[in-house]
Amino acid sequence: MNAIVRKSINIFDLSHLLANMFATVWVWSFRWQSRRELADLDNRMLEDLGISRAAALTEAEKSFWK
Repeated sequence: MNAIVRKSINIFDLSHLLANMFATVWVWSFRWQSRRELADLDNRMLEDLGISRAAALTEAEKSFWK
């Protein structure tokens, strides 16, 4: 394999890694924000969604990476 092919493979691997890292951070951010919003809903809104206050708080207390 020549140097040009190896270099393009490495650039592809790096861009793939960066894309995966960006996607992971986006998912973590989305989870954190969604769980904060869930915790802020009042009982009427939770009832409309069919979620108990205890279930909402349990979900909100999860770590963002879970």
